[in-house]
Amino acid sequence: MAFEKIENKRLFFSWIGALVIVTALLILKGANISVQFTGIIEPGEIIINRDRAVIIRKINAIPGQKVGKEFHLLELENPDLNFKINQVTLELEKLLQEYRLNNNMRVSSEIIEKGAGKPSSGGYSLIDIKIGALTRELDFLKKEKERMKVITESPCTIVAVNYKAGETAAPYTAIMTIINEAPAMVKGYVLENLNYRLSAGDGLFVQSLYNSGRSVTGTVLSSGIKLVMIPDRLNPNPMVKLWGREVVIAIPPGNPFMFDEKVLISSHSLGILNFIR
Repeated sequence: MAFEKIENKRLFFSWIGALVIVTALLILKGANISVQFTGIIEPGEIIINRDRAVIIRKINAIPGQKVGKEFHLLELENPDLNFKINQVTLELEKLLQEYRLNNNMRVSSEIIEKGAGKPSSGGYSLIDIKIGALTRELDFLKKEKERMKVITESPCTIVAVNYKAGETAAPYTAIMTIINEAPAMVKGYVLENLNYRLSAGDGLFVQSLYNSGRSVTGTVLSSGIKLVMIPDRLNPNPMVKLWGREVVIAIPPGNPFMFDEKVLISSHSLGILNFIR
């Protein structure tokens, strides 16, 4: 009888121990997996185009050529953009001259009236607002001009060159096609009913859906502000269309993934807890 009681106690405490372990795992799973969605490794082929008509000034590569990171592929030009930059620059310089003149006059007036105890003028004038607006516009236009220099972000191979130097390429037409030597980005899709807060710079764990040994930590480049249709490859039932937000994630060089591979994206490394569902 005593032996039976001891065995019952052992069995009881064994069940309690197992229950505690399972509960702890479930709690950890719920606490750690705050973000989890699927994605596809970006295809290696990249089409180079621009959203405005451009003149091809210089082409520095030919089909089949392999180039390294930060290689200057193309030099483009948009005459309308150059004209706009010159126009805004002249207008800004004119306003700045007017501002300096008015400011010198104001300072002189305040010095003369200082004895009367009059306060210095404060706040923003109309000319201040105009100068600020033109400065921002000029900064934007200069960044657009920088985009006329096409420089590679990673080693790649030139697949096709569709224009010659001196020709004009229409908006959104393929000027050149290149293919990366290795995957560099992932496009993930967060279902519209999931309220994940993701910002540029956030770190996320990227793991192959078919080989848990292939994994890296990536960095969020952008998180979409509008809904797009989830690709059929990530939709368990293509007959029902799903919508979500697109998240672009950069992955480090030397990663183990293949182009177009499906991956699982989460806020932490997925191990045994991932399989307790």
